[in-house]
Parts: sequence; C-alpha cells; structure tokens
Amino acid sequence: ITFFDGGSNSKGGKHQARIQVRQNDSGGDREATIYITVTGHNRTQLMSITQKAGASDPVVQWVDERLQEEYYWLDEYNAKHNSFDFTLSADRFLSQSLLSLTTNIDDGGYDSKGNRYVYSYIQQISGGGTSSGTRATSVSGYGLFLASTVWLLEENGSRYGFAVEHVYPGSSAEAAGIRRGDIIGQVKGNDITSSNLNDYWYDLQYGDMGTITVQRIDGTNSSVEPSTVSLSVGYYQENPVAYSGVITLPEAVADSGKKIGYLSYLSFDADYDTELIDALRKLGEEGITDLILDLRVNGGGSVNSSILLASSILGSSYEGKIYATLDRHEKNKYDDSVCKLVTHNGTTALPSLNMPALWVIASNGTASASEMVIVGLDGLDVPVTVVGARTEGKNCGMDVIEKTFGSTTYSYAPITFLNLNAKGFNDYGEGIEPDIDINMSKSSREEIQYFARTFPMPTGDWGVTKKDLALFEAVMQICGKSVLDTEQSAAMQPGKLEVATSMTRAGEPLKLEHKRRVFGATLTADERERMRADE
Repeated sequence: ITFFDGGSNSKGGKHQARIQVRQNDSGGDREATIYITVTGHNRTQLMSITQKAGASDPVVQWVDERLQEEYYWLDEYNAKHNSFDFTLSADRFLSQSLLSLTTNIDDGGYDSKGNRYVYSYIQQISGGGTSSGTRATSVSGYGLFLASTVWLLEENGSRYGFAVEHVYPGSSAEAAGIRRGDIIGQVKGNDITSSNLNDYWYDLQYGDMGTITVQRIDGTNSSVEPSTVSLSVGYYQENPVAYSGVITLPEAVADSGKKIGYLSYLSFDADYDTELIDALRKLGEEGITDLILDLRVNGGGSVNSSILLASSILGSSYEGKIYATLDRHEKNKYDDSVCKLVTHNGTTALPSLNMPALWVIASNGTASASEMVIVGLDGLDVPVTVVGARTEGKNCGMDVIEKTFGSTTYSYAPITFLNLNAKGFNDYGEGIEPDIDINMSKSSREEIQYFARTFPMPTGDWGVTKKDLALFEAVMQICGKSVLDTEQSAAMQPGKLEVATSMTRAGEPLKLEHKRRVFGATLTADERERMRADE
C-alpha cells in the first residue's frame, strides 16, 4: 500500500492510498484484509480483497473453466485446483493437470514404456491445411496413412521402414504409385533410423516438407527392386471409407452360398457420412448375406456417425432402440445423454442391411466410436464376432468445441462422458478381447505363422484375403470353417495365404513411439442438436 497526499498513520484528515496487486500465479485464491489505524483509536477493518486463482493466458483459462464444469472427474480436478501450474501453455497445462489425478484412469492409458497419456486434448487448427476451394474437409499433405508400427529392415536395428496403411485417392502418394502394403525405406535420400524415426513418421503423415523424394519398397513382391518416387504437398479428400465391396470367396468355401460384404472404415468422420451411407447402400443393393467391418486402425470419431453406421447395419426394425447412453457428471450442463437408432440422417433415408450379426476386424488401434459399435450391438443382443487383437479400451468420449483467440482457432475436447450400452455396460477400459485372437494362432503352417506374428501390419491391398489373415479367417468363420485350425487348414490349400516375402524385412515389426493419433468418441454442438431431435 502506498500513501499519497501526505497520509500516515499518525495524522488525521482525508487521505488516499493506492493498492498494488501482483498477478496470482500460485494456483490458489489469495486474500488480503486492509485495516486503518489512527493513533489513539482501535484498528478498523476497511475492506477485504480476494484474488481468484487462474491463468493470465485466455486459452488456459478456457481449458480450466471447461474442466471445472464439464470434466467427468471434475470433483478431484476442483479439489486439486490450487496445485496446478497455470503458467504452462494450454496443452501442457491440460496434460500435466490431468495426469496428476488418480480417479480419471479411463482418460487415457499407458504406452509401451509404461508412461501414462490422456485422451483429453487441445490442438491448434487454424492455418493448417483445411481448405481447397472445393470442400471444407480437403486436407493438405502427401496422402499417406502410415501404420503405427514400423518394419525393421536391418537386424541390428540400424534401419527401419514405414508401412503404408492406406493411400488416399487423388493424392500425390497415389500419383506416385504407392499402394497399401508398400514400405517407405528412405526419406529425402536418408535412411530411417532411431534418431529420425519419429520426426519422419510425423512429417510424412501430418507435416509439410514440400516436394520430397522417398524410397518405395514393394511390400508384396520381393522381386521388384526399390524405386525412388517424388511426393508433393497437395489437397485431397481424406475419405475414411477406404474400401467397400463384396469379397471373392476362396475356393475352399466358394460353394457356401454366402455373399460377404466388406467395409474398411478408417475413422468416424461426420464430414464423410454421405460416403459412408452410399457405401452401405451399395452393399445392400448387392444382396450381401453377411458383413465384415474392418476397424483395425479406426481410432474413433463422431458419435453421430457411429449411430448412423449401426442403424444401417441393423435396419429399420431397430428404429428408436437405445444404442448408447452418455453418462455425464451431475454438474455438467449438457443434458443430452441417450443415443437412439434412426432410419434417416436428416432428410436422407439410411440403407437397411438387416444384418443378424456382425463380424469386426479389430486391433489395439481400434478405439472409442469403433468400440461403441461392438458394445452397442452387444447391448441389443446382436452377435458381434471380433477377429484380430484386443482393442484400445476407450470407454469414454468428449464434447468438442472450437474457439478463436485473436487469429488462432483451437479445438478442445476434454473427456466429458462415459459410454454405456443399452444394458448399462461400460467395463471395457482395458480393451475388448477378440473372439479370435490372430496373434495367438498355434498353426504350424509357415504363412499363417508369418501373418499371425505381424498382424495388424498391412501386407497387401484392402479386400485381398490371401494377403490378410484376419480377413481370411473372418470369411472362413462366416462359412463355418477356419484357417487357424490345424485340421481344417490342411485341407485348404486351394485358398491358402500367400506370404509376403520382401527381402528387406529382416525381423519382427518394432513398435513405433510417436505422437498418438487422437482417439475419440466425439460430439459437436450440431450433433447434440440432432440427438435431441431424435429423443
């Protein structure tokens, strides 16, 4: 307190004082009480001041406010509020604060080194390749979707190769002749090593290195020499419907009378619901008897897209049935909680496939809205057979909100609800166990051992059963057989798997540590409005 106008504690009269308050970086509220004392008189309380805790950065303030009001585990968050470091950047504040909690174990998991991560995220979205003049969802890049594991090209661990999971149509990667199952062995003439592994993986899939050269290794034919191709940044549509069609049945089951549809779906992206619905409609027009849904690399996305997919698979007779319930904290202001199956997406009628059961190919990359399909159908007593490996185990979801600060826009998605099916089941935080575990195959056949050992690494184009053990086994199971069963597989030589024998592959695939793909069952404001309209 600074006195001016000659004031002091020993002089009477009218005086003024200026109070200077420093920024509160403590994380906790601070209080001050001001007294006035005149010589010869009792001390008198003049006023009390409370300085609220919080951040000076408006983005961090926004992060904090939503966590206090909407986070599913907000009780512990608010209880520990005074211990958080509000001087951190928004993403670090979010991660560090939530990782200090103990009740929110379902918000995230552990990587291969035992380090915990959280699903809740905030990311900058403005100025980063989101417009092309043709469609708002066009993205800028090379058009590569890389697997989250890498091939070990030298047994001593000195060289690695990126496995191409998918190539987007209309992209530079497609123009260069790169296909699913190929391997990127070099970037800009440089070997991929332990020192540049993560940076190159991220830059090829998400970043912008301008025009570059990469070494393309044909991952399905070892007789083809590696070649150098050029990639340029350009716009393309990131359509998550990677493949849709009717499977050509292996000779061993060609007379089964089955017509099996196959849909590979990379993410629940609401911007491409029309493409998803069209693919399902075409499968219905083909008269399929069974459906295999490939979600092995689908980390989730729109809750509404998940509802549309499940509604189309089950058909119109399930209209109005509860697919999922979104359980929120009682203090959360959002009251939309019931997801019901529908027959229309706005004014567009959904196809009605009327599938009595569903076959799902899954892996540890299968999460959230993908798991919602498996759990949601199970809650309606629709048989779902999972082929592959244990899923991620994301049994919760987020309300996504975008907000602009100055010239920068952020997308922020804290965990705000748990996903329960119609039976109230939510206990899959450790993942959903597969009914048929590909990695655990005990077959003595060399080709089956190879594909089982390397699953879910891509070893051929989508829909080619002889290059995909999980797809092959799902087809066989639908037809009442198995390629994993020793006795049955011995009689299936006409339809046996082909081993990918690229001479560059020297050992087991190595787990790649990288910036994790965002897993999410997400709701936007528009989707919440649609859910209210369906109730």
